[in-house]
Amino acid sequence: MAVEQPQQTQQLTNILVVGGNAVSAFMSWRLSATNACDVTLVWKNGFENVSQYGLSFKSSTFGNERFKPRQVVRTPEEAAKTSNAPYDYVLLCVKALPDVYDIASIIESVVAPQHTCILINTTHSLGVESYLEQRFPTNVVLSLVAGAELSQVGASEFEHKGSVDIWVGPANRNPSIPASIQSDMAEALAMTLSSGQVDCKVSSNIRQQQYERMIGPIAFHPASVLFETPNHAELLEKTGARSMIVGIIEELLVLAKSQGCVFPENFPEQTMEAMIQPTATPSTMYQDFTARRPLEIETFLGAPIKLAQDAGVSVPRIETLYALLHNVNTLNQSRPPPASAVSPPNPAQTPRMGPGPNMGPGPNQRGPMNGPMPGHPGRPGMMRPGSRAPSMTGGPPPPMRRGPSMNNGFGPPIRMNGNGPRGPSQQPTRRPSLEDNELEEFSHLMLYDNLPEGALPEGAIPNGAGPGGEMGMRERELALRQRELALREQEFNMRRRMPPPPASHAGGFDDDDEDGEDYFDPMAPGRNVPMIDPDNFDMMSVTSRRTRKAPPPSANQLRNNPEMGGPPMRGGGRGMFGRPKVQNRTSARL
Repeated sequence: MAVEQPQQTQQLTNILVVGGNAVSAFMSWRLSATNACDVTLVWKNGFENVSQYGLSFKSSTFGNERFKPRQVVRTPEEAAKTSNAPYDYVLLCVKALPDVYDIASIIESVVAPQHTCILINTTHSLGVESYLEQRFPTNVVLSLVAGAELSQVGASEFEHKGSVDIWVGPANRNPSIPASIQSDMAEALAMTLSSGQVDCKVSSNIRQQQYERMIGPIAFHPASVLFETPNHAELLEKTGARSMIVGIIEELLVLAKSQGCVFPENFPEQTMEAMIQPTATPSTMYQDFTARRPLEIETFLGAPIKLAQDAGVSVPRIETLYALLHNVNTLNQSRPPPASAVSPPNPAQTPRMGPGPNMGPGPNQRGPMNGPMPGHPGRPGMMRPGSRAPSMTGGPPPPMRRGPSMNNGFGPPIRMNGNGPRGPSQQPTRRPSLEDNELEEFSHLMLYDNLPEGALPEGAIPNGAGPGGEMGMRERELALRQRELALREQEFNMRRRMPPPPASHAGGFDDDDEDGEDYFDPMAPGRNVPMIDPDNFDMMSVTSRRTRKAPPPSANQLRNNPEMGGPPMRGGGRGMFGRPKVQNRTSARL
């Protein structure tokens, strides 16, 4: 009878990956693909989606794939409770901010003394290993540098381009741990990743790969924040920026060579050429600066200064840059967030708008190229916003088409009294809704342009006497009234076939013009009004029924006088718009 031998179960490597970024996602993906690792992923943001559906990768090397680690947790403490065995490797992929929080305390609950190997991602940092080595002196601490081009395109979607090179190795020698143990842990991890089709190499001097990746960002990213210039090509054109950046690169090369690193002679030129290539987004440090988040000052500048002090290398430019950026970081975080006067509109409902309001022209903003801005209040040669429409016989020129909004980098619109805004900006009044065909009705009076919803016309004062207030409405009504009277006068002239009379006013438009057109003053000079003798005037003969029912004029009379059959003129003594009075033909016959 054959004896049945028990099956031996393969012991999986227990690995914990901490961090919710592209590097941690890529490492979890490739470690899970080895089928030799039990991967637990600590993912905080978007935990529900990742724990249920996993992560998806689009790779030119490995194809498109969605994978899910064996276990996804929110915190390392939760991972420590759910694990039945101590973790063999803990991969820490977080933004290193030693001046903000303690990096070692993040993984303290999952590190087993004298057992767990700590692997820290140093692809975008320098000198952070010392914080872990001080907290865990009996554990092996290895550094990882990823050469793959990784990007996050969604909440749980990532893209991989370029190579699959990864370097691991110890950055510092731990006297309490033999060098052979450090080397064995690094070799074991490299073999595991190689089974996942990752070209992982054990570096004898991991500082070489760290400096190759970090010399360019250390020289450019802090300087771009100080000069507030995210474009690195434009940064080199700033006064003194090029010499400062070149000097920082030279100091970093001297420091790296003191630690056994070797670089080609054209490395500075290659680094600068690579850093000025256009990118879709600013650097991470500049994004943190604009968002007023803490900057990675210690890992970019503080760590090189400490390494230079240990090596006896002078780095005066880096020390100066460290002091300046540290102060900028402190002031930037202490500033209150900018208050937005108008909430951003829905792009699906509102046309594209210009930049938001600015409190004044900044150092990088340009003023108008040729003289004052069109339509700006208080400037010579331009009409004051909200002024009254001129008459057709004199006064200032008619208003031009409204220029662009003042919220284009030249500061807020100046108030009519010449003073700037006081305190926080007020909520602007909402424009009345108009249908498209209603605007066409007034197209002969003014030109309309696109005004964002909720924005004020140029020169308007919220709840005041600007173009959007009661005075503006009054002026538009006067303009419509004036146009109506002009059209009526033109129609009457066409009927009478007479040339237009001279204007009744020599000056500009007045508020009382619309009421004075139909007013007749018998005592006004220049009026030749026939006098009526009250003793010889027979009112009955004028108003009698026989007179009202007089026969219509004959054809010869109409041919000689076409106006005979027209209605009598109103106003008592003159025609409309100041014309001489037309005699009542019936009264004349009587």
